[in-house]
Amino acid sequence: MNNKKEVIPIRTRKGSIYQKGTNEVFKISRSKFSNFIDCPRCFYLERVKGLKDPRMPGWALNTAVDELLKKEFDHYRKIQKPHPFLIKNNLNFIPFLHEKIDYWRDALRGGIAFTDTDTNLEIHGGVDDIWFNPDNEELMVVDYKAQSKNEIVETQAYLENQYHQSYKIQMDIYVYILR
Repeated sequence: MNNKKEVIPIRTRKGSIYQKGTNEVFKISRSKFSNFIDCPRCFYLERVKGLKDPRMPGWALNTAVDELLKKEFDHYRKIQKPHPFLIKNNLNFIPFLHEKIDYWRDALRGGIAFTDTDTNLEIHGGVDDIWFNPDNEELMVVDYKAQSKNEIVETQAYLENQYHQSYKIQMDIYVYILR
């Protein structure tokens, strides 16, 4: 008896495929935007022709790290104090207190978005966190990343690494949307 589920390699949900000439807003996630930068042909095949990408395995450890950090920083958000890690690193940042923070984090049922009215293209995503700097009253978009390196991470070198370019693009997109 074969219990395997058949994989249908064609997208069937109407909103997943770009329809030229319609006035409907076409939504793409920031990860699909990154896919376009990585491979415009692959993006076209998926979003215009409807071919599905092969599924990637889940990132259970990364997801767990995200959830734990969000919960921990939420505690400091409620009491409006810097997290001890930030204090230890001489950073005067406080998790940003806003009634929509959970909505902005939920990329599937909320998130943040920007619609370009000239193209009817909406780019959307979900932030991990936003911190407030009381010294200059600026907000910072934060994305938690899990890694297995046992070394101090220097921001510039980290973001210049060819394997981390998508992280920089992700943050640039989120900052653009929030501005």
